[in-house]
Amino acid sequence: MWQVTDRSQPTITGYFTNEAGKKYIMAVNRDFENSRTISFSLPAKPASVKEVSKTTGLETATNYDSASGTLSANFAPGEGRLYVLDESSASEANVTSLTADAASVSAGSTFKVKYGLSSVAQNVYAQDIKLHYDPATVEFVSAKSIKQGVSLLQTANDQAGNLQLILASEGPGNEVAGQADIVELTFKAKYVSQTAASEIKLTSARLADSNGIEYEAALSSVTIQVTAGISGDLNHDNRVTIGDLAIMAAHYGKNTNSPDWEQVKQADLNGDGKIDIEDLAALARKIIG
Repeated sequence: MWQVTDRSQPTITGYFTNEAGKKYIMAVNRDFENSRTISFSLPAKPASVKEVSKTTGLETATNYDSASGTLSANFAPGEGRLYVLDESSASEANVTSLTADAASVSAGSTFKVKYGLSSVAQNVYAQDIKLHYDPATVEFVSAKSIKQGVSLLQTANDQAGNLQLILASEGPGNEVAGQADIVELTFKAKYVSQTAASEIKLTSARLADSNGIEYEAALSSVTIQVTAGISGDLNHDNRVTIGDLAIMAAHYGKNTNSPDWEQVKQADLNGDGKIDIEDLAALARKIIG
C-alpha cells in the first residue's frame, strides 16, 4: 500500500514497495493553479532515482543528487510524477549488527549478544526485528533495551528458535540515528556431545520513520562455538564431584513451576521437569563411576 508523508509540504509524496521489493515514490504538486519547480529530500538517499514515463512506461533520467538525497523537477499544476529507486540503495543504508561477548562458551553457561544499527539514513522511531537461533545448541533467556529512550515493547519466542522484538522510541530526541547498540539478548548454551557452531541470525529487520515510512535493513549474524560439557558438572570445573552434588541438593524439590527454574534446570539430569532423588542418585553414580 502507499504510505503518504507530510501533507503540509509543497508536494505530497507517497512510498510503495512492490512484491519484488522494488521501491517507488509518487510525488504530486499540491498547487492546482501554478506550475512549480520543487526539490524534496529522499530519506534513504538511494544510489539513483529514475522517473517512470507517463507515455512509454520506461525509466528515464532525473535531476537527482545522490550526495544529498535531493530530487528536483518541474511540476505542472496538480501534476504527479512516479519515480523508482535504485534497488541497491536499500542495502547500502540501515545496516544491522549482532555482536557476542564471547566467541566460545561452555555448556550451561550464559552469554550475551547485542543487536544494533549503523549507517541509519533516517530517524528510526519503530522497529520490528526477527531473529533465529539453533534451539539444539542454545536457549533464549531474556532481552532488554540498552538504549535510553527506546522501549522493548514485546518479545515473542517459540520452541523452533524464532525470536521477534518490537521496539519504539519514546518521542522526539529518542529516535535512532547513525549508529547505536539497541538490545541486549541473553542466551544459555545447552549441553552438546561435541563442540558445535551455533549461529544466531537476523531474518528480518523492518524500520519505520516519523512519517510511518518503512525500510528494510541489511541483515547480519553471529556464530558462537558451544563446547561440549560433562553431564552433572554443575559448577563447570570440568569434573563431577560432591561439589556438584551439593548444588543439586540445594535445589532439591524444584520443578518447572519454580521461578528460578531456568537457572537451576541443568540439575535435572533425567529431564523429567523436576529435581528429585532420581537426579541425586544419578549424580552419585557419576561420582563413584
